[in-house]
Amino acid sequence: MAPVRKILIADPDLESVRSLSRALRTKGYQVHYAPDGSRALEVAVLRHPDLTLFDEACRLLDARTFIQILRTNPRTEDIPVVLTTASFESDRLRGLRDGYLRKPFNLDEVLSRIEHIFRRSEAAKDLKSEQQEIEGSLSQLSIPDLMQLLGMNRRSGRLSLERGNDRGEIAVAEGRP
Repeated sequence: MAPVRKILIADPDLESVRSLSRALRTKGYQVHYAPDGSRALEVAVLRHPDLTLFDEACRLLDARTFIQILRTNPRTEDIPVVLTTASFESDRLRGLRDGYLRKPFNLDEVLSRIEHIFRRSEAAKDLKSEQQEIEGSLSQLSIPDLMQLLGMNRRSGRLSLERGNDRGEIAVAEGRP
């Protein structure tokens, strides 16, 4: 069973929060709430939500600063942030990596957008893990164990071996030497 996804709602408008929370919980999401930007940052760092819905009306810390701080922390840099707004100034909202949602909400649109973002995030994580390199000292691992590990993960590349003055290299393609 997949872990329950956590969504942080940062919004001073309690009516919006209640309506959105109810819809998200019905879909099985765990919801965290913050009434302002400063508290949202605290919750994001402590709870590490899978997504943040940040309303532009939040005080103490604006959306752009909130996003900028998240992106500079390795623990929170990948958390998607969707801006929620009652504004119709689309020029001001351009350039947001994860987009924005206009109030009043169409709950079906909100849920659809959230699912789309989660699918995109999963695809990015899968791609990142596929591209991650194995490197470093493997002195605690025997060659047969290492080859088995490379085979199970269908890794490709060159394995450089050194011991004293002896050097060797094994080419591996999709886990096979």
